[in-house]
Amino acid sequence: MSETAHTALKKYLTELGKTVKDSKGKPYYDSCGSGDSEPLDIRSGKRHLEYYPDVIWERGGKHFLIELSFTDDWRAIVGELTLASMSKGLGGIIIVTANTKDGWDADSISNLVSLISGELDIEAHWINLAQEDIDDFEKGKKALREWLKKWGWI
Repeated sequence: MSETAHTALKKYLTELGKTVKDSKGKPYYDSCGSGDSEPLDIRSGKRHLEYYPDVIWERGGKHFLIELSFTDDWRAIVGELTLASMSKGLGGIIIVTANTKDGWDADSISNLVSLISGELDIEAHWINLAQEDIDDFEKGKKALREWLKKWGWI
């Protein structure tokens, strides 16, 4: 997926979080943004680093993260899950990948996300966008909305 599509999806998801309402019609998330503008602080012992997730939705002091990881490198996915688990107040993380010809098969990635999230004791989900969802931005947005609804994020 191109950098333009990555940027467009990040912008779309940031705005989508702002439109979610609770049962009383009030905004469901307290804030929605990108790690580009507000990184999460991670501290481990004396070490300190900033984590820049693609999308951050915050509610009740919990961060709900969405990472657009359009790579076939499983280490990047493990890294995103690990950084997320180290951030204070994590509510959950969703990793979004793009289906590629030479990529991992779906079962392998699904098993990896389940294994790592179980070991790190975090809520983690994985969405693998199909080629047609990548080629057609509207289809991609619809697919993401369906998964987010299924998991109760919107």
